[in-house]
Amino acid sequence: SIPRDLIVDIPDCETKQEDGSTKVIPGSSGVRFNQSLGDLGRDAGCTMRTVTETTGVKPDHFMMADFNAVKTLTSAVGGVDVCVEHAVDDPKSHLKLPAGESTVEGEQALAFVRTRHAFGNEGDLDRIKVQQQFLGSLMRKMSSSDTLTSPTKLVKLAEAATKALTVDSAIGNVGTLKDVALELKEVPPKNITFATVPVLDNPAEKVKATVVVNEAKAPQVFDMIRNDISFTEVEQKKKAKQKKEDAAVAARLEGEKSEPAEVRVRVLNGGAPSGSAGRELTYLQNEAGVTKSENAGNA
Repeated sequence: SIPRDLIVDIPDCETKQEDGSTKVIPGSSGVRFNQSLGDLGRDAGCTMRTVTETTGVKPDHFMMADFNAVKTLTSAVGGVDVCVEHAVDDPKSHLKLPAGESTVEGEQALAFVRTRHAFGNEGDLDRIKVQQQFLGSLMRKMSSSDTLTSPTKLVKLAEAATKALTVDSAIGNVGTLKDVALELKEVPPKNITFATVPVLDNPAEKVKATVVVNEAKAPQVFDMIRNDISFTEVEQKKKAKQKKEDAAVAARLEGEKSEPAEVRVRVLNGGAPSGSAGRELTYLQNEAGVTKSENAGNA
């Protein structure tokens, strides 16, 4: 997911006009990502070019789902299961849901993916998380139901998709979309990862409204996508490594312990409120029995 409020450079892009002619729309620097579609007549091709410009990842194909597509496709699979901790009544998106699990489709599904005032800090980054959960649930629904194994339902879904989605010419027919769906069926839902471009609040703004790419974290994410590295595998390896480290720490903590008075502690001030180091030192020496403790000044 790329946040709509991410500041990017949109390159020049050639678009096809309604009369069949082509027109080059000049690029823009330092603007929101969502200006790559619709603004100044930019089409989905402009968005794809902006994705490549920003991430270095060149999309092979694209599918564009508008509001009607969300309604049509969720109805085609018989609804999508969602779960909310608290009851939702959002007057802006018109989403009304009881606490717990619900199945949404059509207009209600659209309200679910559009709402943001009912979740988190009411911002777009929290809405992205909700949309990712929704898509994950949609994938599970398609994998667990007979939609992808019943030829009749599969063709019906592909036909609904061709009407509801804008796709590039290479995949723009019922047969190809059916083949894509059949390939997708072979991917276990647990191996499907949703990730968001790592971002930071825009440092140029006093009132935070936009975000910028987090240069410390984003390059690794882009590199993994470019090189087809599994996010789930990396996560599993990370958990295994942490488990091993935790076991090593636990092993070191077994056995005899030194007396507090034998332990030497240096307290360094790392920017906590004034007097924190002194209070900690008083506690160590007078209550914890760590008599060999000292105030070592600023870190």
